[in-house]
Amino acid sequence: MDHVFWLLFGLTALALSTSYAFTAIAKRLARRWRILDHPDGVRKLHTQATPLMGGVAIFCSLLLTLLVARSTGILSSLFSAWDDRTVIGLLCSAGLFCLLGLYDDKKSIPARYKFLGHIVCSIPFAVAAQSIHSFHFFGIELELGMWSVVATIFWLVACANAINLLDGLDGLATVIGLTTTVSVTAMGMINGQLGIVVCALICTASIAGFLPHNWPPAKIFLGDSGSLTIGFLAGALSMAASFKSAAGLTLVLPIVCMSIPIFDTTLAILRRKLRGRKMSDADREHIHHRLQDRGDTRSRIVLTIGALSLLMATSSIASVYYKNDWIAALACVSLLGVVTAKGYFGSQEMRLLRLYWQILGSVLQDARCLLRSRIQISDRDENEPGNWQQSWQDACNWLSAHDGASMTFTLSQPGQNQGRVIASWKSESTPIESHTSDMIEYSRRLDSDRIATLEAGGVNVTRLSNSVVLFESFDSICRQFPADSSVEITPHLQGRRAA
Repeated sequence: MDHVFWLLFGLTALALSTSYAFTAIAKRLARRWRILDHPDGVRKLHTQATPLMGGVAIFCSLLLTLLVARSTGILSSLFSAWDDRTVIGLLCSAGLFCLLGLYDDKKSIPARYKFLGHIVCSIPFAVAAQSIHSFHFFGIELELGMWSVVATIFWLVACANAINLLDGLDGLATVIGLTTTVSVTAMGMINGQLGIVVCALICTASIAGFLPHNWPPAKIFLGDSGSLTIGFLAGALSMAASFKSAAGLTLVLPIVCMSIPIFDTTLAILRRKLRGRKMSDADREHIHHRLQDRGDTRSRIVLTIGALSLLMATSSIASVYYKNDWIAALACVSLLGVVTAKGYFGSQEMRLLRLYWQILGSVLQDARCLLRSRIQISDRDENEPGNWQQSWQDACNWLSAHDGASMTFTLSQPGQNQGRVIASWKSESTPIESHTSDMIEYSRRLDSDRIATLEAGGVNVTRLSNSVVLFESFDSICRQFPADSSVEITPHLQGRRAA
């Protein structure tokens, strides 16, 4: 056991020191190659252009340490759950994520191509490692069958993007990645998964070596090369540490481990969807932006979110130790409920969601009313063609029932401002001033010599159904009106007065 301890200590020290040294080199190279993040005064509030190659330093440290461990035979003596093929898949996917992010930092890739790139980057690990063949969720097992690789890729891409979206403040994504890998290390030790412990410990040390350079005020940023790589590593390792059996994944634990970035990403998607914006459109409403707007300093924000992430990680470790998924699930829901109630994040999205359902209910009610009205009008048009007086009377009854004030039906010739009044209606119960308010006018050419015009006053046009139903009635009156201009029409046909 002492032998294993010193091997792990040596690997941790190597990853920590090389990460710190590689980060110093990455800062110089990023400035020389002009891979920098420039402030814009809106979302990017740092004071000067900052290097973006932090992810390269972390990956190089991880790669070097694993190669040293492999060349000295340390891995073969420790790995039981993970073999060389799995580690190669992990390094290949992490390297691809790092390269893709680095290219995006330099050239900026369109969102759709970036997403496709994330899928491609996830494939080596999804194919080489243990795929998710089934989910275990509170005693319920869901077999995935042929979708196992797809589910694994989906999880890895989701984690990579969750950390990437949250990487908007010095040290924030680094701290969240650090708490996740620490929790995975502890979970692996409890389960006796030494291979996972080695990889998670090396990842932890590589991220920790970068953190002093990235702590507010940051001298170098992760960039997409770092946030995507850390997100992938966190997703891959938390997934691997959560397998209950040969192929069954305990779904609760990896979700709880990554709950802060996942929840923040879910809210961002919901917020942008409800506002009709693209998923790739950036905004200033992530959790760290909300805390910034409350006046918190950058260091305090990182510590606050880091503490939340650590509490989530601790609940996952407790679930593994006591073999009870409910511990992590209840702790996660409780903490997210508290931060939402406190207004740290989630309250704005809940308000938008509540407004969405209210408007959706109103639209459905309008649609129901419109559908019923259109069926009635169509049925009358087919059974009683030419009976425009009945259509007029129905329109008067509808106006009376909806507090309308007046309605007039006139015929005029093209170019005339005034026409002959064919029918009119006024409500006796509506105030006089309402007769000229909220006027709706509808005109339709009947033939070359006649234009039919209907005007309604005092109609509440803020309701969609009110205006649409009324226009449907107007159109029905015009369609039913005699086409023969020689037909004599008795003017001033009165509609039924309101009681």
